[in-house]
This record gives sequence, structure tokens and C-alpha cells, in this order.
Amino acid sequence: MVRRPVFNSLPARALLLVVLVGALVVTSPVFGRGTDKSQSTADQVVLVNQTFECSSYKQPVDFDLVKVTINAPTGRVDAIHTGPRCTGRIGRIEVDTWNADGVKIHPGTHDLVIEGGYVRCHGRVGAVHQDGIQAMGGDRVTLKNVTVDCATASNGALFIAQGAGGREVPTDIVCDGCTLMKGPTRNRVLRIATSIRSGARNSTIVWCGHGAGCGQGEAVWITGSAEQPIDSNNRYVLYSERGTTPPPTPAPTPAPRKALVLKGFTLSSEAPRPGARLLAQLGVSGLSSSGDVIATCRANVAGKAIQVLGKSVRSGQSRCAFAVPRIARPGLLTGVVGVTDDGSTVNRSFTVRVAEAGRPESSGRVTGQLQPLSSGVSLKSFVVSNQLPAAGAQVFAKIKLAGLGASKEGSLKCSGVAGGKALRVIGTGFKAPDASCGWRIPAGVQGKPLRLSLSLVTPAGAIFTQSFRLNVRA
Repeated sequence: MVRRPVFNSLPARALLLVVLVGALVVTSPVFGRGTDKSQSTADQVVLVNQTFECSSYKQPVDFDLVKVTINAPTGRVDAIHTGPRCTGRIGRIEVDTWNADGVKIHPGTHDLVIEGGYVRCHGRVGAVHQDGIQAMGGDRVTLKNVTVDCATASNGALFIAQGAGGREVPTDIVCDGCTLMKGPTRNRVLRIATSIRSGARNSTIVWCGHGAGCGQGEAVWITGSAEQPIDSNNRYVLYSERGTTPPPTPAPTPAPRKALVLKGFTLSSEAPRPGARLLAQLGVSGLSSSGDVIATCRANVAGKAIQVLGKSVRSGQSRCAFAVPRIARPGLLTGVVGVTDDGSTVNRSFTVRVAEAGRPESSGRVTGQLQPLSSGVSLKSFVVSNQLPAAGAQVFAKIKLAGLGASKEGSLKCSGVAGGKALRVIGTGFKAPDASCGWRIPAGVQGKPLRLSLSLVTPAGAIFTQSFRLNVRA
């Protein structure tokens, strides 16, 4: 006769309970980072000094609440990471941080909706880079009715830009019905860089306004690398006027002044001859009719400034004429064309190679995209190792910046795409005032355009992006 185990006795039941609990502990995943207390149920997660890693949970997620408190005094601990597989719904987020980023949206996140909540930055650790919400990638992510109050941010309340390595361009990342704040003396609350159809709509953006005590920039900062950026039906409110509770936004109220917008750029030659004239023209919308509009014209070859023959601003166009020097050995000519109006500035950097006399022009081409300036940072020189690289080869770019002061630290992001393929970053370096990036061009992209960019963020908040385009050798 076979005897079956009987669990009616107290010791037997206790043994079974121990075995089941042990199995649960072994098989249950550990979420977040850190050792502080956490608790979770089927519909909510509450964490202290641990990162909520969305991709660690069963997908698609469906939480009513994700509440994270980060008050770790050292190290970098972000509050929420969406991760590469995160999709689904989160009813409400509640983030209180004294450390780093509130929410970080990663490449691979898709079809995620956050229906409400808040992100509050009470402080940050040392010189860590901090945003209320930062989107480095993702596709179709919507945040609704989220209040971001991040007075200690080193960058923005909401920052949308392709992350280092260029793995994915943020696409359709939108804050709808949000309230965005970055402190009573801070501007550039919403920052939109390399992305597609991303930004904020139907939202309240609380900013400082104009004046020496407000820092540089407007309420919204958009670079030329942003495709179809979203800044629609938003209400702009000064901190001095907002009261204790931001008012509803049934209709937009125009900002005191919108930022200047780059509309076009042309060069008279992509490979000027020694001794010739090079004409650069920048189209800008939003210019006033006052006489305080100032044109910026700067260019150099081999680190030496070249002569500006003339400059003007007329009918929404900033024009510069340069004298290309007669040099023994041709080299890269780099320059900046810009316009400043009532404290708002738009600049466009460019790089061309001076042609050799008697030789046909190279089919390689370098053109710079919109160059946003912050805290007085400007381009001093730009060098690229090869204007017509081959597939499988390496290409390096180096920029020298002016206006960094004594800053020795910074976060450098390098990204590149060729034929829809992200380029592998093989090296980065930053030692003020120089920043450099290196990429390896993938195989199979012969004859394709190559788009590269270097973005530098310093602890002092100075931001500079140099984007340029090459052709891969056919």
C-alpha cells in the first residue's frame, strides 16, 4: 500500500508554508535598485530609493499607481525608467526626488500612456544631469495631466532628444494637458531637440520671462534637428502671475515673445575657390521691425579669422559676405551666421572645404544644422577627418568652443545615422574647450547621406549641438 503524505498536522503545514514562501522569493523578480523598503500589489507599486524599471514587469503593464521616492544622498538614482520593452498603461505616477531624473523614457518604449500624476525635484546630487522628464527614445508615448515641478533641474522640466549612440529617435512623445515648471528664475522649461512629432500640447508652461534675473532663452527651446516639433495650444504663464494653482487652459494665451525660428539657409558655394567671395544667407521668422536687430558673421580657416566684407539684416534675412583667403593649402572653412533680436538669438553653423585651384570640386559635402547657443557658448572651430568616407570606415569630428569658462566637466552625446542605420560610436572625449566624437560607418550604405551630431551639456547648464551631413562614398 502506498502512503500519501498528509499535511493535517501542524509541523507538516508549517513545512509546506516555508517551502512555498521560499519558492516565491526565489522565483519573484527583484525590481529597481537599492535596498530601501518597497511594496507592490497587482495594481500599484511603491518604491523608496529604488528605480521603477518598467521593462522588468509583465507586459503590457497596467498599474493604477507608481509611486517612487528617491532621497539617496549619493550616487545617481533615477526614479522611473521605462526601459526597452515598456508598453501599456500607468494610471498615475508620483515622483519625489532629491537625486537625478524623475522619469527617463528609453529607446524601445512604445504605446505607453501615463494618465496623470506629478514629478517633483526637491534637489539633486552634486553635478548630475537632471530633468523632470527626459525622453531619449520611444515611440507613441503620451503623458496626460502630469505636473512637473523641477526647480533643481540642470536642463529642463521636459527634455526630448535622441540619446547617446543614436539608437532611436524619439517619435510621438507628447505631454498633453501637462503643467511644466522649472523654478521662478528659470527659462527653457520645455526643450525639444532631435525628435519627430514630439513636445507638448494643451499644456501650461510656467516660466520666468525676460530680464537679467531669468537666464537666457524663452519658455520653449527647439533646435533645428527637431522634425515637426509640437508646441500647440499651450498657455504660457509667468511665475509671478501663476498663483498657488496653475489655472485651467481653455484657450492659449500668447507668450510675451516667441523665440526666433530658423526658416532657411543658403551658401553661394559648397567648395569656394581661394580669393573668391562666399555669401551666406539665413532666413528667420519672428524678427521685429526695430533697429535693434543685430547680424552675426564669423568664419575662419585653420583657426584664423577671415575678413567679413559685409553684413545686413533685411526682410527676414541675415546676410554675410566673407573673403575666402588665398591659402597655399586648402582646408576647412567654418563659420557662423546669426541674428539677435530683443535678447533672442538664432545661429546657423556651416563648414565647407576650400577647393584647390585647377582641381574639380569634391562631391563630399559638409553642412552644419541649427546651432543653439546657451550661456554664451559659441563655436570657435570645427574639423572632420573625412568629408567623403567609405562604408566600413571610421570618421571623427572635433569642435572647439568659446565661452565655456573654467568648466572641466560635461556630458557629451554623439549620434549618427546612415541609410536608416545607427552608427556605432567608437570614442568620445571632452576636455574644455574641445569635444570630439568618433563613429564607425556600417556596411551597405554606399552613396547614402550620413547625419552626425555632437551635443554637449555642462554642469553650468551650457548646451551646444553641432550637427552636420556627409555623403558616404558610392
